[in-house]
Amino acid sequence: MNITPPTAQGDTTCEFSSQQDAIVSILRIEVHTMEVPSKEFASYLSQCSGTTFPLKAIGNEAVQCVLKGSSTPSEEQIIGRVRERVFLLSVRRNASGLPKDGLHEDTRNIAEQIAGSLF
Repeated sequence: MNITPPTAQGDTTCEFSSQQDAIVSILRIEVHTMEVPSKEFASYLSQCSGTTFPLKAIGNEAVQCVLKGSSTPSEEQIIGRVRERVFLLSVRRNASGLPKDGLHEDTRNIAEQIAGSLF
């Protein structure tokens, strides 16, 4: 576990890793406060190096970023917003590829919980 101490606004980055046999998983969560969400959220969305797909019922806005050319075949990224807070969720696994719909159910559940705690 690696955690950046929170700022006065509560912005932080947390990274968790685990290993079960040969499978390594890394979960990274970043939370940032935006002064003008309508303008600043687009800069966070631009961090997606692939195609974005909207995710319903996760915060005010959330997208799944389907990464292009990733060296990790099982990397998932979700970028979302709750009011003036943006969160970036990244999950990497060295296990076999992604499910057919491109998003593991546990990754979606993590995004829902992050959005819920930011409300």
